[in-house]
Amino acid sequence: MTEAASETAAPIASPDIVRRAVRDGLWNASALAVPGVANLLIVAYLFRSVGPAGFASWATVVAALGLLTILDAGLTATTARHAARALAGDREGLRLVRAAYTAYAGLALIVLAVGSLAAPAIPAILGTSGDAARTAILVCVVLAADLAVVTGSAGWLGTLRGARRFDLVFAANALQVAVAFPATLLLVPTLGLAGAAVAQLGGRLVGRVVAGLAVARVVPGLALRPGSVAGSDARTLGLFALPVLAIAVSTQLGVGIDPIIVAIAAGPAAVGLFAAGAALVRYAGFLLFPIVSVLLPSFAALGYSRPTEVAGVVLRCVRMAATIGAIAFGSLAVSATPILDLWIGRADDLSRDVLVLYALAHIAWVPSQVLIVALIAAGRHAPAGLALLADAVLNVVLSVILVVIVGPIGVALSTLLMLLAVHGVAIPAIASTRLGLEPAALARSLGLGAATGFGVVALIALVPADGLAGLAIRGGIALVATVSVVAFDQRASTRAGLIAPGT
Repeated sequence: MTEAASETAAPIASPDIVRRAVRDGLWNASALAVPGVANLLIVAYLFRSVGPAGFASWATVVAALGLLTILDAGLTATTARHAARALAGDREGLRLVRAAYTAYAGLALIVLAVGSLAAPAIPAILGTSGDAARTAILVCVVLAADLAVVTGSAGWLGTLRGARRFDLVFAANALQVAVAFPATLLLVPTLGLAGAAVAQLGGRLVGRVVAGLAVARVVPGLALRPGSVAGSDARTLGLFALPVLAIAVSTQLGVGIDPIIVAIAAGPAAVGLFAAGAALVRYAGFLLFPIVSVLLPSFAALGYSRPTEVAGVVLRCVRMAATIGAIAFGSLAVSATPILDLWIGRADDLSRDVLVLYALAHIAWVPSQVLIVALIAAGRHAPAGLALLADAVLNVVLSVILVVIVGPIGVALSTLLMLLAVHGVAIPAIASTRLGLEPAALARSLGLGAATGFGVVALIALVPADGLAGLAIRGGIALVATVSVVAFDQRASTRAGLIAPGT
């Protein structure tokens, strides 16, 4: 290769963050898919074992403790970012990772204390007493301990992600499931829901020990235990993390609090059916977001080295995300009844309607996540955090109003309306201004991507969905379509000279 050709090829290969994101994202998604699929099976098993009313305790505890997961959200992106810099030789990055570990340890103690103190409120929310109340309290305490382990060791997983060792994250999570899943099947028949909680905690401890050993191998000089934190490091962490924390708070208020509102307004049976419909959509989101989240370091690097190309790459990713989001969640919506029948053995109207409304809301959520990640990478995410937080508060208010007027389905309807407003309108408007995206070009990317995805969903809807075979065919079409979207993007970008072949 000539010197001139070399100078031309080097900058061309760099922008292809999509292929790198797909590779890293698949590992990252797999790392969450293993416990995610296990959770789906465990939920189905518990639902069938104890029924909607009995499952209400588990669903309410998970929803209540889920609110505490917001505490570490801002540190997650910060730890991954600074771990990557530390591995590149940045001593300040190494200090900030250590500071994050100390913060995580403190947050873990808070989670354990608050979760344990909140346990007696669960029976009051559900209106239960006697053995059912004692079970709910015990489940809450054990799951609070589990969440404390998750929080205290979250920095280790953040470090592995910053090092792009998603394979080691996968290994830790796979071992966690290998312990927790059979333990659940063993303990639930005798201990009930409490046995499922104990099994989850045991598996988590094993998995996180493996993660800690992996960090010690990848970053030999990094102490895993918390230590003292300089004031300047604490301020640096806080300034970056607070807007991300606001984004996480909005997610929990906008979606995570829904089962609690239903529990208070409609009782145990209703919240069990509501949670069953919402869970599939949320799990699908948990599997898609890891692929989107790996764009963060790539966007940050591109913004530093080639800022003029950020807009084009972001629009490209938005178009693909809109297509994939429409395929994934649109497929869930049109297959709601057979999927619920297969999953939990029944498809009540409430579960089906909640699944459809949540799926429609998440179609707008996927491309919006690309824009949010791009804003965080550029350090311009504060307005997005405020917008999302305000939207979430309004969502809670509207949910309370609608649950009184139309019943439990009103909570899901409120979530649909408010998520469409913020992710379909507010975030694109903020990204257009803060990232310098041409509004018309952004609208075209969103519209073209969604239209392509809806076309695939229309094809999927023509396939009979009776039984496992029908759902397998529908899922196969969705998977082939998704792979084709990525392959077509790669080919088109190569032909257009945006990326080098094979990069």
